[in-house]
Amino acid sequence: MTFIWDQHNKQLLSPHCRQCRDPHFQRISEDFEPAGCCRYEPVFTLFELWKMVRSGEESFLKKEIWNHPQNHIYEYEIIAGAHMHSSFYEKREDGSIPSHVFEQLMGSQHTKYQAVDLRLKYGICPFFIKGEGCGLKPSFKTSICRMFICDSIEEALNKKELEKLHGIQRKVQEEANTFNSFHAGILREKGLDLIRHLDEVIDYLRQVE
Repeated sequence: MTFIWDQHNKQLLSPHCRQCRDPHFQRISEDFEPAGCCRYEPVFTLFELWKMVRSGEESFLKKEIWNHPQNHIYEYEIIAGAHMHSSFYEKREDGSIPSHVFEQLMGSQHTKYQAVDLRLKYGICPFFIKGEGCGLKPSFKTSICRMFICDSIEEALNKKELEKLHGIQRKVQEEANTFNSFHAGILREKGLDLIRHLDEVIDYLRQVE
């Protein structure tokens, strides 16, 4: 078995992650920190924010998630902006500047996915710790981070293992999606959102069982 299900924290783990071999997550330069799938910008939903509130970590939520200058706040989710390598803003040998190419690709719905892929080749999750991996408490990890297993690991699984993996992933996703859909609906009815009413949303989440 090339993956482990951590039932307590409801997360998938793999001993292969520290030596990531997946082609999609390889470094584009030797001076980049090896980070595997932590080349990602995590999306914190109401589900993760609720866990922070429930754990008494409201100060962490406010300082590191909501008030961080690199993060992008939307009505019911917050995207943690990646730490970008300096070469993202520098001219390459072909004369292009990655950050400029990114902006151009973002200008079309047809190339936005290419823009995201380009940006993440130069970025790394702000909660990544060199030599250790994710610096978040397991319960604060996003559902994507808790259920993600890369293609190179999946390809090594047999049919039974794949069925088990996909069953776990569905449960993790359904739990988060159900929570987010239900509580975003209530907050919307109340006229509250994370952009303008952080304290009120926290008060609401504090009451959720």
